[in-house]
Amino acid sequence: LLIRHRRVPPFVSVGGCVRQARFFDADAEEYPRCAASPPTEAERRRNRAAALRERRERFGRVQNRDTLRDPPVCAARLLGKRGVLAVAGADLGAAAATVFFTAVVNHALHAERFDLLPWASLGLADNPLVYDRGRHDGKQGLWATYFEPLESVALRRAFDDGAIADPRDPERGDDVCATLRAPELCAELDTCPRVASSVAQFFNKTVNASQVPVFRKSGQWRLWMHKKAPWNVRAWYYGPKRTLPRNLTTYNASWFASQRSRAHRALQKYVRFRGDVVKRAAGVLDALASSKETDLLAVQAGASKCLVGVHARGTDADGRRSVQPVEAYVAVLAPVCSQLGSALAVYVATDDVAIASHPRWRALSCRVAVASGVRRGSDGKAAFEVHKDRHATNVEVLTDVAVLSSADALVHGASAVSEAAQWLAWPRLHGASAHLEFPHSSRVITTRLVEACAASASSQWVARLRAWTLAPLGETPTSSASGAVV
Repeated sequence: LLIRHRRVPPFVSVGGCVRQARFFDADAEEYPRCAASPPTEAERRRNRAAALRERRERFGRVQNRDTLRDPPVCAARLLGKRGVLAVAGADLGAAAATVFFTAVVNHALHAERFDLLPWASLGLADNPLVYDRGRHDGKQGLWATYFEPLESVALRRAFDDGAIADPRDPERGDDVCATLRAPELCAELDTCPRVASSVAQFFNKTVNASQVPVFRKSGQWRLWMHKKAPWNVRAWYYGPKRTLPRNLTTYNASWFASQRSRAHRALQKYVRFRGDVVKRAAGVLDALASSKETDLLAVQAGASKCLVGVHARGTDADGRRSVQPVEAYVAVLAPVCSQLGSALAVYVATDDVAIASHPRWRALSCRVAVASGVRRGSDGKAAFEVHKDRHATNVEVLTDVAVLSSADALVHGASAVSEAAQWLAWPRLHGASAHLEFPHSSRVITTRLVEACAASASSQWVARLRAWTLAPLGETPTSSASGAVV
């Protein structure tokens, strides 16, 4: 108090400079501080190394941007791209798997065609069923809550292929920024020039404020791309007739192979999981492999060596899709369970409360696991209609996709979730799956699933998951995200 009222000097002056620290931040310094001892050469080296690490980490994360919400113009220049394509979503009724996989894949295909860098710019207005303002209004946005930024994956792949220098190199980023307008922003503020936020929403408009055009497609164009574009990737039979098989009542393996292989190549280039999704999915796979305590409802104890994923689509399935009864899944799985017993684990992913709690699952003679505490729909209403926690629902759906894609075989209906798993696991699951939307032979499916299990090992499950994460630079990943882990 005496100091604040200036009755006691807040500093002690020795030889004209201040030695004593200021109390309560009561006064501004009126005298120069006494010079500290000069740093040693070792300290200077440590300080320089620390500063470089900080700059490298920041550049590797945001590439000379303030936030991930800013277009990655420097990344586009580093990669030699003609511009940036904003991935804004599919349509207003799209749920998690469609937004995070179908829309991203199709934008990536369009971007590749025109030599652009796709950039996830998923906002509330275009993605109301998956956007949580409390979680996604921050600097990283919706996409980077669950996945690595598309541009970060592209940079890393280019580095691994020898196409660019270290993607964390801030000096290289500054050099690239220097080729843009207002290069002083790079030198002074360590940031690329801002791209105007008032970007025209028409599909043929660009913004050239930074000499790197940023393309933002209109909602009408995105709906056309999702539903009718002749070149897009689809999860089931929809779109122009000329792009579909002649017979829509049977499973056309060649048509699905074309969709899955093209989607897989796009995912390889740009998509990697991160955060809670990886942690939760790894926990499920570890539990099934080693009988750890978990929230999974397992019929039998004991470790399993083969994993069959089941995606039982329920609630609001529409279009050329139907809700398959639990009995249809049980009929396919029962012969395989009889042969393998507890060595077989069946992971049931479903969006429907009635399917998850159905007693027929427990009649199977193998280990059947259904995640408990998951937000599901009921009475024909989807989970996003019943529950308002968008973030939690996103994590649960993406965990299911990650677990299903890591399985040895897959039994499913027509769904964006099951196809996302197929896309990630191409070509492994394509030949080891049963699509129950179409007529099928139980004997053929049994043989297919048993053969898939014969070559399986539980140690592969988490390895498959880790293949879809971005390993730290300088660390050799367990495998490439290319289905190489079998």
